[in-house]
Amino acid sequence: MNGDELVQEWEDRVVLVTGASRGIGRAVATRFAEAGARVVGVYRSRMEDANSLMRAVPSAPGSIAMWQGDVADGAFAKALVTEIVQQYGRLDVLVNNAGMSRDGPVGMMPDEDWQTVFATNFRGAYHFSSAVVPHMLHQSDGAIVNVVSVSGVYGRAGQANYAASKGAIIGLTQLMAAKYAQAGIRINAVAPGLIATDMLDALEQKQRNRFLAYTHLQREGTVKEVASTIEWLCQSVNSYLSGQVVPCDGGFMR
Repeated sequence: MNGDELVQEWEDRVVLVTGASRGIGRAVATRFAEAGARVVGVYRSRMEDANSLMRAVPSAPGSIAMWQGDVADGAFAKALVTEIVQQYGRLDVLVNNAGMSRDGPVGMMPDEDWQTVFATNFRGAYHFSSAVVPHMLHQSDGAIVNVVSVSGVYGRAGQANYAASKGAIIGLTQLMAAKYAQAGIRINAVAPGLIATDMLDALEQKQRNRFLAYTHLQREGTVKEVASTIEWLCQSVNSYLSGQVVPCDGGFMR
């Protein structure tokens, strides 16, 4: 689609993005706003990043509003979705992007690290998906994209909790896709590979190089590339895609 066609696709549509203040989520929110959508972003603690995102797109065809809260809190998810529908009259797209990692050897990983990672990654996706489905059913239309990872598809050493949480989201994606596809709700996932975000700051260059050695393109991906894939997956022209895990990984090999 060219720029005019994108605006026609997303004009007056409402898009909810979790983990929107930085990284992939920020790029997704920007992509949809620039395409004409009314975007609601969720962030947990980075208020300045959230404010800077809203300031960054004043001339875009769409808009961005930011809400602070914990995606692991089911009551927050339900209340926010209700507020969005009351304010905008609809909710067309949910991008479950909020996520975190606390890597370590599986046999030595504190239980707290398991619980915290699962709460943000899996429970966050579950709570928001559960909250939006009734409204999308009422519309007989909607799209949900869950941001997972190649780690959730193949598993990665030292990422047992992260990989397991993302694998659980893949299962949730496929289960919900089968249940709601005929009601007009398309549910898919995007699995990024090694993407240049601040989450990589804790990863040593040696580890990055090892990952890239298994990547066809031999480089890190960009957040814009992932955001473009997510927006493309939500376009009406791709309405025959359901329950898929779409890789955005530069050709990652197990």
